[in-house]
Amino acid sequence: ALQVLDFADGKVQLVAVKAYHGGPLVGQELRYLRQHMPNVDTRVAAIFRRDRPILPEGSTVIEVDDEVFFIA
Repeated sequence: ALQVLDFADGKVQLVAVKAYHGGPLVGQELRYLRQHMPNVDTRVAAIFRRDRPILPEGSTVIEVDDEVFFIA
C-alpha cells in the first residue's frame, strides 16, 4: 500500500495502492473486485489516473499505474 490512514479509532481505513503491470487489479472492472477479495469489506473511493481523479463506477477498468483508494 502507498498509504494507510485510520479513522474512527481504527474502525475505518483509507488505503491507497498503485496498480502495477501483471498485478491482480489491472484489467478488472470495479464491479468484480469482490471476487478477487471475498473476505474484505471494501469500496473504491477514488482512482487517480495520470494525476487526474476519475469517478469510479462499476464499469471502470483499473489500468497500470492507477492509484486506487479503498475505504475498508
